[in-house]
Amino acid sequence: MEEFLAERWHECDYPPSVHRLPVCTAPKFRVAASSLEIDRQVKEILEQASSVYFNRPGPRLAESLEILAEIIHPEVFSFGQEGTGWQRLEAND
Repeated sequence: MEEFLAERWHECDYPPSVHRLPVCTAPKFRVAASSLEIDRQVKEILEQASSVYFNRPGPRLAESLEILAEIIHPEVFSFGQEGTGWQRLEAND
């Protein structure tokens, strides 16, 4: 099934062949920090009621849900967010 992969999460490193794929996410904290500092940073993010991976605050919550719905089930949902709120990636031939 690897031939269907187009990108990878920033922490994904297995199987080793995924390293050829572009990274599509990034952490909101400095990963090279000490364990204590990472713990502090993650707690600070969570105290702000922010998502570590997906953050669209305030009145854009509905828009965020529309984007997620289109990404997860594009055959069911079409709110017009594709192209502005998110972009479909095509597999390289």
